[in-house]
Order: sequence, then structure tokens, then C-alpha cells
Amino acid sequence: MTQDSTNPQLEIRGIVKKKRRWPIVVSASVGVLALALAGGSWAYATHYANLVLPHTMLGKHDVGGQTPNALKRGLTDKCQNLRVTFSGDIPQKSLSLGQMGLDCDVPGTATVVMKANHNLGEVLASTVKERQVTPLFTLDKVVATQAARALTAGRPDTVVDPHLGFNSERGTFEVQAGSAGQGVDPKIVIAAAQKTWRTQTKQTLKVKLTKVSPIAPDAQLKTWAKTGNELIAPKVNLIGRKVGHVIPPADKAQWVEVTENGPVISEKKVLDWLKTFTDEKIDVNHGPGERTMTKDGYLLTLTKMALDSKKVSNNETIAAEITAALKAGQNYRGVFEMAVQEGKFHDTVVDENLPRPPYKAKPGEKFISIDLTNHTVAAWEGDKVVWGPVEAVHGSLPSPTYPGIFHVQTKLVNAHMKNDNAWDGAYDTWSPWTMYYHGDYAVHGTNTRWNWVQTNYGGSHGCVNLKPANAKELFNWARVGTPVVIHRAGVL
Repeated sequence: MTQDSTNPQLEIRGIVKKKRRWPIVVSASVGVLALALAGGSWAYATHYANLVLPHTMLGKHDVGGQTPNALKRGLTDKCQNLRVTFSGDIPQKSLSLGQMGLDCDVPGTATVVMKANHNLGEVLASTVKERQVTPLFTLDKVVATQAARALTAGRPDTVVDPHLGFNSERGTFEVQAGSAGQGVDPKIVIAAAQKTWRTQTKQTLKVKLTKVSPIAPDAQLKTWAKTGNELIAPKVNLIGRKVGHVIPPADKAQWVEVTENGPVISEKKVLDWLKTFTDEKIDVNHGPGERTMTKDGYLLTLTKMALDSKKVSNNETIAAEITAALKAGQNYRGVFEMAVQEGKFHDTVVDENLPRPPYKAKPGEKFISIDLTNHTVAAWEGDKVVWGPVEAVHGSLPSPTYPGIFHVQTKLVNAHMKNDNAWDGAYDTWSPWTMYYHGDYAVHGTNTRWNWVQTNYGGSHGCVNLKPANAKELFNWARVGTPVVIHRAGVL
């Protein structure tokens, strides 16, 4: 009985003992779990302290896990490259956010994104919940309106806003009224820009043209008109090739650029205008000369002179000086400086040899060849050309140069030539490097001729004319008695 009565007591004690331990075990387990959760949360929060929280959406893009700098770089890239493509009733055109007046607030957006990192509740929620952040921006409605107007620019029926214009009849700037017309509502441009930035994705939009009213006149336009007129009021006098040009108001108005802060003199516009002005009125422009050359590189004939051109060389300086003078409200007088550009030839090469003069020269014998067909002079030694051919001008139709075989009779460094009864009027001149070969007929240089293309009535009085430098070389090469063979492409 003792044993039986003892065992129940032990069993009861055991049961009682277990009931006392259970709450302690449960409490301990909950505490451990809480500590574990708290430790995990702390570790999670610490890991994302300087990273964008998971499941953070900017528009349609998950930016979770990015560093602040990477986030800003991505926002900046999208700000610069996201575009809206407009089409429909207008020719397709793509505009950037900036062109539509939207200014992306990259720093502000990044601050809003990272703000959640300082809120433990937001940190914990980021493990299971998506967080949407709207990118920040500001919008300039004036720029957006300008973008809307640009979509229909060039249409004859487009809306026209009040603007600063130049009245060519009055010679003054004035505010010109706007008029209603077909266009794109600026609200459409604004909405497209906002949607693009908020969704962080490019947009494509088909638009329909509607009747659009002009914006209200800006009181500032009157002030701008006054400023523009003050800018072009000073006198501008430009002198080129000894001729003065007083620049009228309509031309000076082309130098004015209307900026967001009002009219200013644009040095670039002045320079562009000057280049056109000097090209048309001051520069002396000549195209290339024309020559026919043999396959061996000898001159066969000259058909067009390669005349030197003269170009204004100080346009940049004058543009800067005009700009400075008009900004200061001062009159300006400028003189164009000219630079010579040597004339060039366009050569046509033919598969021909130089015509051989009709003269049987001994080996090494010197003789002068004058070709009346090709209008050239050359020096030969035996059967080889040793100088030239060079261009020459011989007699005109009323006073021709005759073919034949002659010889140098007299050489004069400077010869006096006079004729009171010439067919084109009397002349009295001195000719350098003269070699007479038959009576008054000579080969000589001339300082009065600029055109070396032979013409029927623009030739000489029978002599053979050379450029002074060429005449001197031939004069020094030849001697009295040197044969002078005058022919027509190898035929006497």
C-alpha cells in the first residue's frame, strides 16, 4: 500500500511540475524569436541603408538596389534622352523633355526615393510591398507653347502669336499682332511631357490639328521693340574697293537676335551677313582658267585666263567691331581689307603631241617657234623644246602677224614704239625685252595687257606680245641671228 500511495503522489508531482515549466519554455521561445526577428530587421535595414529599397518603382522601372549616384545617373540619362514623337496631322517630329519645357528635378526625386530608408516601417514593408515614387519636375508653359507652335511651323494656316517683327516700310521694329489658326493645343504637349517623365518611358502620340487662338500680347514686347530700334539706330558705313556702303535699317535688323531676355546684336548674325554682302558686292571672284595640254604636259593653247581673285580678309574683325559699336550705341565706319587668291587653271589633256615647227634645225641649233594657231611661243634646240610653250598674243585681224622664217635682227632691253595711224588709235609706249625680227615686227614684253587669250580685235598691232617675265627669259636665251619660225600648227 505504501508503494501504491507513493506512486500517485510522484505522478501528480510530475504533472504539476510540467505545468509550471511550460509558460517558461514558451516565454523563452518567443523571446528568442523576437530577438532573431529584431536582429534580422536590423541587418536588413543596415544592408539597405545606402541603397534604394527593393520594389521601389520609378514610373515603370524598378530601381531597387541602386546606389544614390547610380539612381541620379539613370534619371539624368532619361531626362536627356527620353523623347515624345508626334505625328498624325503633322509631319513626324521628335521632341526632348527640355524642348517641351519640362525641367527634371533629379536631386529632388533621388531625395524622395532615399527618404524611405530612414523609416523602419517602410524598410520592413519593402520586403513584401511595391512602392511607387513619382519623379519630380517643373514645367515652363511658355516653352511648352513654343514647342506646340513649332510642330506646325511653316504651315500657311498655322496660328501666329504676337511677336516682335520688323516693318520694312517704316524701318523699325514693332509688335505685330497674332492671329488664330490651325495648331496643336499646348496642353497636349504638356501632358505628353509629364507622362513621359512620370512613366520614365518614351511616348508616341498622334495629334489632330484644331483651331488655336494666339496667346495674349506680352507687355514686354513693346519694351523689346524699343530696344531693337535703339540697337540699329547708329549709322554703319562700310568701305570696300574705295566705294562706301551705308547699311540700311532693314539690313541691320538682320543682325538682331531675339533672346529670352530681349533683342541683342548677334556677332554671328553680323558675320553671316557680312560674308554674303562681301561675296556679292566687294569680292572679285574669277572662275578657273582653261588650258589644253598635250599628253607630255606642254601647253597647246590657252582659252580662258586664270585671273587672280580678291577676297575680303577681315570680315571677322569688322563683325566684332560692328557688334561692339552697336551695343554701345555708336556709329561705325569700317574698311574691308582684300587678300589676293592666285588664279588656277582647269587643264584638259589631249592625246596629242606638240606641233613640230616647219624648220629643219641642226642638232643643238636654237630657234624660236611662234604658233599662230595655238597662240604660243617656245624655244627649241634641235628637235627638243627647252623652254615653253607659253601663252602669247599676236596681231589682230586688221594688223596680223605674218607666218614665215625670220631671224632676230636687233635686241633692245627697252624699245620705244609709236604709231599715230594705228587702226585702233595712236599709241606711244615703251616695251621691255624687245627682239626685232623683221622691220618693225618684234617679240617683246608688255606691261599693259592683262588678257592673254587671243581674240580677233584684242590682239597686237602685228608684234608678238609676251608677259614681261617670259619675254626676259627668252631675250636672255636668244641672240642676234636666232631663227624665228612663225607658223600655224606646224604649217607655214
